[in-house]
Amino acid sequence: ADTATVTVTSTTSTSGGTLTSLTISPKEGTVAAGGSRQFSVAAQWSNGSTAVPPVTYSVAAIYFTGANGSVSSGGVYTAPSIAGTY
Repeated sequence: ADTATVTVTSTTSTSGGTLTSLTISPKEGTVAAGGSRQFSVAAQWSNGSTAVPPVTYSVAAIYFTGANGSVSSGGVYTAPSIAGTY
C-alpha cells in the first residue's frame, strides 16, 4: 500500500457567509499499487449553507512529480504502480 498526502484547498469566504469547516472524506485509507480511491469534500458555512465551494486537490511531490501518485480535479487519487511509502 502507498502513503501519500492529498491536500484540498478552497476559498474561505463568499457573499453571505464564511467557510467554517471543510471536511475531506475518507480521511485516510489504503490504496493498492496502481489502484484508485475517490475523495469528496463537504462544507459548512456560517450562514448555514452546505454548498461545496470550488476545491483543488493535490498530492505532495515528495521525490519527483508523480512518484507518490496523482489526484484528478474530481478527487480521484491514483497510487503509483510500485508499492511503497511515499
